[in-house]
Amino acid sequence: MRKSLLALGAACVALSSMAANPKQQFNPSPLHFDRNATVHPLGKLHVGTAPSKKGKTLAKIGSPEDVINSAEGKKQEMTVNGSGYYVYWRYLIDYYDESSAGQVVYGDNDEVYLSNIIPYGATDTYIKGVRNGNKIEVNLPQTVIWFDDSDGSYGYNLCLLELDPEESSEEEGNWYNVTDASSVSFTVADDGSISADGLSKDLILGYAYTDNNSWVGYGVYDLSLTPFNDLAVDVPADIEVSKNFWSYSCEGLGYGWPISWAQGYDEVYFQGFSMEMPDAWIKGTVEYEDSEAIISIASNQYIGVSKGFHVYTKAAMPMYDEDYDEEYYEFMPDDYLYQLVWDFEENIIYPKDPDVVLLLNLGKNEVFELDEFSGFVLRHQDSFAGIPQNPCNVVFIDFMENFDEYDLYFNVLGLSTEGDVLITENLSYIIYIDGDEWTFDASDYKLKEDMVEIPWSFDSDYIINHGGSMRQIAFFVEGLSTIGVQSVYKYDGEETRSEIVTLNLEGLSADGINADKKVAAVKYYDMTGREVAKAASGVVIKRVVYEDGSVASFKKVLH
Repeated sequence: MRKSLLALGAACVALSSMAANPKQQFNPSPLHFDRNATVHPLGKLHVGTAPSKKGKTLAKIGSPEDVINSAEGKKQEMTVNGSGYYVYWRYLIDYYDESSAGQVVYGDNDEVYLSNIIPYGATDTYIKGVRNGNKIEVNLPQTVIWFDDSDGSYGYNLCLLELDPEESSEEEGNWYNVTDASSVSFTVADDGSISADGLSKDLILGYAYTDNNSWVGYGVYDLSLTPFNDLAVDVPADIEVSKNFWSYSCEGLGYGWPISWAQGYDEVYFQGFSMEMPDAWIKGTVEYEDSEAIISIASNQYIGVSKGFHVYTKAAMPMYDEDYDEEYYEFMPDDYLYQLVWDFEENIIYPKDPDVVLLLNLGKNEVFELDEFSGFVLRHQDSFAGIPQNPCNVVFIDFMENFDEYDLYFNVLGLSTEGDVLITENLSYIIYIDGDEWTFDASDYKLKEDMVEIPWSFDSDYIINHGGSMRQIAFFVEGLSTIGVQSVYKYDGEETRSEIVTLNLEGLSADGINADKKVAAVKYYDMTGREVAKAASGVVIKRVVYEDGSVASFKKVLH
């Protein structure tokens, strides 16, 4: 995890949302969050060392070898229903009667394996139990996931945790400590459904750290699993699949990707529409006209499992809530068809109604989008060769205003100079310091080896992939004069490069990079994204809006 840069990253996200006012997205929380933050129920995660009373002092239990990554036997997909807690950004959230995706595998010798039984806390690994009649006994603790990162080597154990009355209150919510319980039991019904025995708000099933036995923040107090038998969309055997037939690109996205295509007479199938689920297929029906065709995508198509949820297609309309001053999505009726126009002359496909979006939604009942699609174009590409466009939006952020500790932000576009989509797996970038290629030292940057070319999708503590095309790099260099970025693309045995986009830093303060522009407004924000007065002290983000509409953000230390 990004221990040093986590707060800055959160602040930059907050600042970008102020400028764009995007639609509210309630995406799944990442299971792995900052170890330096300790959870306080229904409140913020407090940075610091966890108090000893947050977990019993026990011997370290668990290792990466204890994690069960696969199971053999009779498999049954399940819908997991439960109520409990999960971590979202820097908050602990409680949920009620929510559904997610799990699995049960009945193996040999009465062995039973269960996966993803904590809603909102999917690990895609298994716990092992033994069946005796209609009961399944699961020994505890069991290690379900393992991390090796800058915070050290540790994992999560599945445990029973009991309510701590001293740390719990009506105002701040519940806190739980690991119990000495050695097992938890489940009851199997005649219809194949499974329910956990003995859980309540006083005794939950959840995760604890392997190294200090403190609660991670994920847990469930009402848990059942029911058989799930929907089949994901797939291409019929008699329809040929054309790999990389179309490319997906979106206005303002700055990159795209190949999409596979299968076409019958009156039906088509898209694979790779979403980078979140590259193997999933979506089906459309086709009505032909003289110069175009209309492709209709039905709602509630089941396309598979992602992030521990069953994923369905949904059409939705962006709505605006004046009371909360925010946008949100509202499902279109279930019989609504999301339609695409296939223009034969231009050989492109685009949405018929630009006001409606296509969602890949986690579940059927509530808006909980894994991915959203609007304003996109599918283009036919015979080749994905090309020269990469120049990196753009290059911004220098001076941490101490002395050019020896700073961050560089920029966008590496996955598009050619002709506007075609490039294969981002083949795209990388190089940093130049004072005209020379910069080598990222493995020890300084916590890498496996020294690196000059950074792959487009690479992400680490100090070379940060913010998603999309935006990248951030932390530097600790004295006396530099210029810094540059260049995109490098390798395809079909040929290498092409963009121009080097260079910033001249000599004689400039951080504010001086845009010295030739007229300033329209200046505001300051703390590291949580809240606006503060200029007289504030400590580390803040200075956000400058220029009359031409451009925006620059600088990290500053105010005294």
